[in-house]
Amino acid sequence: MSDIQMTPEEFLRRPYTRVLIPDTESGTFAAMIPEFPGCITQGDSPDEAYARLHEAALAWIEAAQDLGQSIPVPREENFYGGKFALRMPASLHKDAAEAAERDGTSLNQFAVAAIAERIGANKLYAVLSKKIEVLWANDSERRLKAYREPDNRGAPADRVSEKAQELVR
Repeated sequence: MSDIQMTPEEFLRRPYTRVLIPDTESGTFAAMIPEFPGCITQGDSPDEAYARLHEAALAWIEAAQDLGQSIPVPREENFYGGKFALRMPASLHKDAAEAAERDGTSLNQFAVAAIAERIGANKLYAVLSKKIEVLWANDSERRLKAYREPDNRGAPADRVSEKAQELVR
């Protein structure tokens, strides 16, 4: 069945990627289908966000069909055969080939390792950033609580003043 003959509901039975993004500040959830540029919604719960996404995706497909545009295929249906052509400046090609030779590997394996390293580093950065954010928030709350609670050293304001004086010295 060609794209133009499929109904929006039939399209949405295909394995399109659906992404749910929690917003910790507002407590809401965003939902999107990356294959449909601009198709994003928000809801107070994951279920509400997904329900709104379904309606938005139907409207997105209808609009694309009305304009005679083809509907993107789901990411899952794209063919990834493990090969792609890569163009680069000759100087970078030379540097990469020399680095691969120093590592005792082929240029192809060197490129695969470099790409995997970059993707892994990005994923690690995202995970660590989130953990640091949580630790920082927890530590900030702990410090603030410690300054607000009076103890045998006096009122909280006195303790803050003492700390400020220590930092100035």
